[in-house]
Amino acid sequence: MTATQRFGALFPGEPIALVERADAMADRFDALIERVRSHGVNVIGPVSLGGRFWSAYLFDPNGIRLEFATSRAPAELGVVESVLQTPEEARAELATLFDDPEEVEKWLAAMPLRKAAPATA
Repeated sequence: MTATQRFGALFPGEPIALVERADAMADRFDALIERVRSHGVNVIGPVSLGGRFWSAYLFDPNGIRLEFATSRAPAELGVVESVLQTPEEARAELATLFDDPEEVEKWLAAMPLRKAAPATA
């Protein structure tokens, strides 16, 4: 089995989208790492990034480094408001990744978004 086939077997029936970082829910983070390892993929981590943040790193068959990241803090902390994008900002960034407007809208619908652009001084 080639490296690409092993990597693809991790998510059968699902298209593989290469991303720099994939957030994993804390309760599934360790299981995700073990699933990847069970397919013969070398995973570095989990690594504490200090405080509540943890990451694990691996390389896809093309040599691109991927990161799985999670927060081990209580769920009520949620997403940090300062890193959220407005729908317009997110749409513009997603349009650099996908040519199909329907694909952009699909991803946009699943994202936490800021309601309005921050005021400028």
